[in-house]
Amino acid sequence: MAQHFQPDDSMQIVDLKGGQFFPYYNLKCIRVLGEGHDGTVVLASSAGGLVAVKTVQRSESRPSRTRRFLVEVNAMRSLSHPYLVPCYQAAMCDAYFAYSMPYYPGGDLTSVLSGHHPMDTPTILRCMIECDVYALGVMCWVLVSKEETGVNVDYQSRMRASTGLHMSLRSALDQILEPNPAQRPTASKVLELFFIASVF
Repeated sequence: MAQHFQPDDSMQIVDLKGGQFFPYYNLKCIRVLGEGHDGTVVLASSAGGLVAVKTVQRSESRPSRTRRFLVEVNAMRSLSHPYLVPCYQAAMCDAYFAYSMPYYPGGDLTSVLSGHHPMDTPTILRCMIECDVYALGVMCWVLVSKEETGVNVDYQSRMRASTGLHMSLRSALDQILEPNPAQRPTASKVLELFFIASVF
């Protein structure tokens, strides 16, 4: 369970123009939670509680990082669901981008799923490595709905009958969970469906 933290109701992506994310939002870095190829996530404290902050280095040679950052932030702001992480604050600094979100002390995704979820870690990793779009759609739906996975389950119909899903998320899952393989999107389009198409 994430600690309570009041989001900035007027949250926009702020261009700090020489400023730094942590002092601007009165955040104090505690420790690194994880690092990946596209960013670092740190635990930070503020007057409102603990938050996780993701930072991504800016690169003139990799403009896709800017687009990805904007897409991620806008998606987090526009999608509303109990199992989706919201964005509290976001800013562009001279050397990096950053945004804050709830801190979940349960561990990273792999450890949480391996300990508390019917889909075991090898299955999840295999879905990701093989880029099986339908399997990835099932995994996302199971994460959102907290349902048990099953053989010959019509996940698309279950998803369509669900309530509380943002329309853009429903649309993305609908395409990924398409029963006809020929009509499913390619793996390279999955992020576009989940993020870009849900924002604009």
